Amino acid sequence: MAFSAAFRRLLALPLVITALAAGTATATAKPAKAGPFQRYVSLGDSFVSGAYIPHPRPESRGCLRTTGNYPTVLATRLGVQDFADASCIGAFTHHMTTRQDEPSWDIDNPPQFDRLTPDTDLVTITTGGINIGFMQLAIDCALASFGEPLGTPCKKKHTVDGVEQIAKRIEAAAPKVNDVLAELKRRAPKAKVVMVGYPRLVPASIGCFPTVPIAFGDVEYLDGLQRKLNSTLAAQAAANGVPFVDVYKASEGRDACQAPNVRWIEGVIPSSPTAPAHPNAAGMKAVADLVHKAVLAKTKD
Repeated sequence: MAFSAAFRRLLALPLVITALAAGTATATAKPAKAGPFQRYVSLGDSFVSGAYIPHPRPESRGCLRTTGNYPTVLATRLGVQDFADASCIGAFTHHMTTRQDEPSWDIDNPPQFDRLTPDTDLVTITTGGINIGFMQLAIDCALASFGEPLGTPCKKKHTVDGVEQIAKRIEAAAPKVNDVLAELKRRAPKAKVVMVGYPRLVPASIGCFPTVPIAFGDVEYLDGLQRKLNSTLAAQAAANGVPFVDVYKASEGRDACQAPNVRWIEGVIPSSPTAPAHPNAAGMKAVADLVHKAVLAKTKD
């Protein structure tokens, strides 16, 4: 499925920032010594790949994977010697088992599960957000806010015959996530699998229009959908015996409305290199910290 035109324009915004701040370096620090895991595979969408965060990976295949994403930070910290990052911008749940081709973005990513092997002993995964169109929703909310900054224009747009449509998409995504986790465990039966949720974009209410262009009435709406998405993912993880890292809860007070040195996620116009409405470098490091604790806790079980 192709990206929307609005999504393309939004993703293009950080290119100049990245060129100035990141340069062209691609190296990343190698683990100093071997740790408890030998082969680690990272799976997921743009909230994993770390688009525009320094530094781009040369083998990214158009997926905008970077050395500043949480899996790379985690792999280094754990001392993993064999690390494969399969994450890709725009990846739906079905891209775990099917090829992701996007010629206009030069994306040519094999099925993400192709990186799994019988000897894989650690897997992290973040998926489901693209299925519900969360990035497009953020764009819609931003564009609608300027016409009705005190109202709920985004919620109105996504409510048809009294039924809110994004919540329906989240419900529809649940069995797909379940199938992904079940198949993952089948292909990598020895792996410790950790599912990682999505961070909060805005506060629970009020917001900070126009700094983050979400109408005041839509802030609670958008936050509620984020909570529903994460609780749905957590339920699917639990059903498959997989620990869930609740990044939403941990990122309270770290949303896009906070000061640049406090927030873990950027707004529509990032102040540090990353994709709009995505985690910045500090956010990725924080997620790596959370996942690291979860991985070690699981190891001791």
